[in-house]
Amino acid sequence: MILLLYYMPPEFDQPIFSIYIHILGITVFVIVFIAAHMVIIVSFLSIARVLVEFDTIYILIDNFRKEFDDIDESEDFKWMFQLKTDMARIVKCHQRIIRNIRTCDNNSQFSICCMQLVIMLPNCVDAYFILTESELRKAVLSVFMFFFTNLVLFTIYHNGQQIFNQNDRLRKSLLEVPWIDKPRWLRQSMHIMLIQANRDVQIKPYGIFVLNYMSFKDVMKFTFSVGNVLYTRKQLT
Repeated sequence: MILLLYYMPPEFDQPIFSIYIHILGITVFVIVFIAAHMVIIVSFLSIARVLVEFDTIYILIDNFRKEFDDIDESEDFKWMFQLKTDMARIVKCHQRIIRNIRTCDNNSQFSICCMQLVIMLPNCVDAYFILTESELRKAVLSVFMFFFTNLVLFTIYHNGQQIFNQNDRLRKSLLEVPWIDKPRWLRQSMHIMLIQANRDVQIKPYGIFVLNYMSFKDVMKFTFSVGNVLYTRKQLT
């Protein structure tokens, strides 16, 4: 969109039109900046909290595994009560993680979708100018703006990828708990958590796309495809 500050149609080569174009470009840039800041507040901080809760459950599972390694049903009641308490803490932490991810997804999906639309539209135009612009200054400005807006978009998808990466790590952590030959209450609790952990936790705005690196790659492919289509149509005309 910075290109708007420099592009001047020959038929409108007047100072007043230049002022309007500058105001329009600055306004669009400020809107993108405010939208990015809103996404940081709404999404990034809540995702960071969920990641901290994942670290907490890993610590709880590791401590539980070490304590329970050599314990069986013949141990005294006090020790078994303590283990049940620790297991209940792990289950509650796991349920809180699932609930907070669902809340984060529901509260941030509108702002994420709006941010994506605000970024993708000028990205397609910038990709077109990168392919067609012959003047070096305008081509460099297109590349700079394309890089800046996609950096913001990549940050959004990177945070979603961090949540997505926790799936395998959580499954491996749960499988390290020695639960197969243990009391019935532990086997039931582990069955429930393993079934829930088998479903991937992810940020999926409105169920349309998942915030991860694969989706970001698809967005980049779509952007360059649109730019290439516009470039091809110009060549044909």
